[in-house]
Amino acid sequence: MLRAAPMPEGFERRSCLIIAPHPDDETFGCGGLVALKRAAGAAVDVLVLTDGDRSHPEVSPIQLGRLRRRELHNACTVLGLDSRHVHALGLRDRSLREQRGTVVRHVAELVQTLQPDEVLVTSHLDGHEDHVAAFEATREALRLVPGPRLLEYPVWCWYRGPLAALEDRERTLSQVFEVVVNLFIPPRGERVAVDRVRTVKARAVNAYSTQLRGPLGDGSWSTMPKGFVALFLRPHEIYFACPRVLGRRAA
Repeated sequence: MLRAAPMPEGFERRSCLIIAPHPDDETFGCGGLVALKRAAGAAVDVLVLTDGDRSHPEVSPIQLGRLRRRELHNACTVLGLDSRHVHALGLRDRSLREQRGTVVRHVAELVQTLQPDEVLVTSHLDGHEDHVAAFEATREALRLVPGPRLLEYPVWCWYRGPLAALEDRERTLSQVFEVVVNLFIPPRGERVAVDRVRTVKARAVNAYSTQLRGPLGDGSWSTMPKGFVALFLRPHEIYFACPRVLGRRAA
């Protein structure tokens, strides 16, 4: 059973950096929190690692990447972010594990520049190779520039369940052990009430036409599975705090 206590008081005033493997992860996973923080005047930056340009074989990666970047900026504008705070790396979709060093370097550099209070990244239990790779690279980056509080936000784990995390055949034995421990002794979640910004989040989610309707809206385009979107429009968002990352601050 998931245990979740309210996120510590004052969370909406803490600055944060959100790491998203693809455009839309930041909105589905953290859209309510972003809207609350921006309403309170907190600094929020988003780093999107890929353009998600391999999600739909029906269209060329160049065209799809252009569409999803536009959707990203539209969604972030709805949440209260301007383009100066949205950083897109444009790395190869579905291959973040092979680009881990690049991700570590960029995350570490941005953390050192921004000095956020918190860093949020997709959960290691998501079962999606890019989501897991983003988590691992972010945790490694915070060993170079320790200090921010690290939080995980689930995306696919909510839909497919935590056992999906075991489907990643590239995991090492120690990583499998970590997943199993978390399955039997779930980490304590932190709950954020987002009911008062749920309409804002819904508008931001709706900006991702390629994921919800397709550019033509005629059913010819593969979209999110039935029931997926509703999971992210509930009155609460849940986050999982990671142990403080100890390391050496980069020079």
